[in-house]
Amino acid sequence: MKSWIGLWKKEMRLMKPIFTAGLLLIALVLSITLIVPLVRGTDPINASAILLGAGIFTQFAYIPVFFIISFYRENRHLEVWLHTPQSILKLLSAKIASALACGAVTLLVNGVLFLIFFGLAVPEQVRFPSIGELLTASLLGALTILFFSLMIGMFVILFFSLYLVIKPYAGKWFSILIVFVLVIGGSWIYTKFSNSGVYETLTMWGEISVNFQTGVLGQIAAQAPYSFYTGTFVYGIVEALIVLVIASFLLEKRVEV
Repeated sequence: MKSWIGLWKKEMRLMKPIFTAGLLLIALVLSITLIVPLVRGTDPINASAILLGAGIFTQFAYIPVFFIISFYRENRHLEVWLHTPQSILKLLSAKIASALACGAVTLLVNGVLFLIFFGLAVPEQVRFPSIGELLTASLLGALTILFFSLMIGMFVILFFSLYLVIKPYAGKWFSILIVFVLVIGGSWIYTKFSNSGVYETLTMWGEISVNFQTGVLGQIAAQAPYSFYTGTFVYGIVEALIVLVIASFLLEKRVEV
């Protein structure tokens, strides 16, 4: 366990500039949305709330981009990374844990700022929900964003692993082309599968309804009741573990080359 924690700390140090850049980007966007309207003599609060809300949705791309940048940096010292005296599975799991930690903190900062400015921007007649329901909605939203961001990120790991396996035989640029074709083809196949009855059977079970009753959340729930399926998350976790095992196997083969 201590060795894994050491790997995780190393990943956090490696990606600290990227994590910091993400927070600075939020601060920059917020500064611009506050300063520009003030210069023009308009209300900056609404613009800040809108852009911070948009920023929350961009968090779906946080973990995939985190992995792309992380692997790009690792690729410069690839042999050192692959021949670390730890299993590939530990290396990848530490990278995943660091991505989740950085993504969660960035999302928390973005979310708290959004709630503050949204609260200042809404008209007085719009009632805020209770603290309990607000926290519930925020937690569900954050977990959903992190979950799907991680699912996309796992395929970044898989395709990077394929690239490293193919590269010694096909060269850099041809390997990139092959992986690009695999990404397009794999995305098409996965889209077809996700629209199939089999996928529905695997994921659409254990429906949980969340009944919001106070404030604006209650008004939204009255028009569009919110529910989710336990199966979606169970299937996603199993899928992520399978992808992790396959990626680890491929990287182990790359080490043997």
